[in-house]
Amino acid sequence: MICKLYIETSIKWSRPGDGVVGIAIAVDDHDAKTIYGFVKNCSEAKAVIIAITRALDYCSRYTEIELNISCDFVGHALINGWLEKWEKELYLGADKKVIKHAKEWHELFLKLRGKSLKIHLNEFNGYRNYLNSECLRRMAKHERILQSVDGCEK
Repeated sequence: MICKLYIETSIKWSRPGDGVVGIAIAVDDHDAKTIYGFVKNCSEAKAVIIAITRALDYCSRYTEIELNISCDFVGHALINGWLEKWEKELYLGADKKVIKHAKEWHELFLKLRGKSLKIHLNEFNGYRNYLNSECLRRMAKHERILQSVDGCEK
């Protein structure tokens, strides 16, 4: 059986910020289960790495994973085998400094061990627009709640 993961986030930049991450998990084309989470002080890449790692907890018994993401950096890292290279080199970059998000990359590496991974990067699918708009909606709602709480404290 194949577990399909669809991951989107309201964070669309490389500098850290707060946002919402949406995950849809579908097994053998059955109805997907959707999960949302709030992340603080994360870049888009870090949020997506964390989301993939958490999503893999839900489909740990499946060996075939199809991953649908729109984060170019994470997609290219997985497609081009950078993760395995970083693991071999103890997460040191070409400059011999520890790469960004090394801890999160290592957790993802451990979760992917023994799994067959097929990656769809920036491909249109029915979940992509839904997850993206839902993440943005939830983030806007969260910001309104925070603003109202901030207003009460003043």
